[in-house]
Amino acid sequence: RVAIARALVTHPTILLLDEPLAALDAKLRVEMQIELMNLQKEVGITFIYVTHDQTEALALSDRIAVMNKGGIEQLDEPSRIYSYPRTRFVAEFIGTCNLLSGPITHNAEGLLTLDVEGLGPVTVAANAHAGTGALGSIALRPEKIRLQGTVESPQGDNHFQGTVSEFLYQGDVTVYKVATAGGAKIEALLANSTAGRAKFFEVDDAVEMSWPATAGHFIAT
Repeated sequence: RVAIARALVTHPTILLLDEPLAALDAKLRVEMQIELMNLQKEVGITFIYVTHDQTEALALSDRIAVMNKGGIEQLDEPSRIYSYPRTRFVAEFIGTCNLLSGPITHNAEGLLTLDVEGLGPVTVAANAHAGTGALGSIALRPEKIRLQGTVESPQGDNHFQGTVSEFLYQGDVTVYKVATAGGAKIEALLANSTAGRAKFFEVDDAVEMSWPATAGHFIAT
């Protein structure tokens, strides 16, 4: 707080903050993030915030620049960086993402179908012009996947069976790794909305994964 006050007393037009919260504990870091956002609005100057903490970047920024080898891969609003990555690098770099790659086998009625190794045909909403035979990838976030038992009726444009290979309980959510018979490995995330229930599935449980075509984002290769 003292360092920021000293920097602001000269009334700069731009303030560079280089990992200012790195040494703070998690709770205080969140409090300071809110304080910095309010301060920026109050003083009305541009903050350039350098951080390796992606959650911090998404929370604080009006715009994010994702850099790779000295160049900018994507400059955009945080929600668009996360939901609509322009390149495979951005999709892999920001958060956790399943990248389903393969050739386009069908393009019609605003939908693309890719032949993904280990899964087979996967449908995604078309957001760019791409012809049959062209290579591409579908960026699919773990929280977009519906995970259910195989006895339930599958929902969504895409549905595949697999086996839980491992899981990681994180309090509010549980992360599941699911392996298909074809060798694909998919990560899904489920909210722990039931009190006292740490997980919905055990290792080696058979599950059904499903998601609508609009859940993924197509990236041309």
